[in-house]
Amino acid sequence: MHPELVDNAVISVTFEEVVKFYEKLYTSFSNYSPENLAKASDDNTEKAAIMKAAKTVHGVFDQKSLMAGTGLLLKIHEAVFFYL
Repeated sequence: MHPELVDNAVISVTFEEVVKFYEKLYTSFSNYSPENLAKASDDNTEKAAIMKAAKTVHGVFDQKSLMAGTGLLLKIHEAVFFYL
């Protein structure tokens, strides 16, 4: 969601960002190719780190897996905020 923050240990995201991410995974998965994600940065070192991280994710998770994980994250978020 924030490829430019690839070196940060913790990256906070909002519920709305997760919903948008889920929708983009469904409608335009190619937007999350390593090449497209690397466009988020103008720094060549940062681009290389983004590309490496994105290739690792794509090597482990396909579109369906990412959608399933994002759906689970949405359900957890809803459950936590329902009980607060």
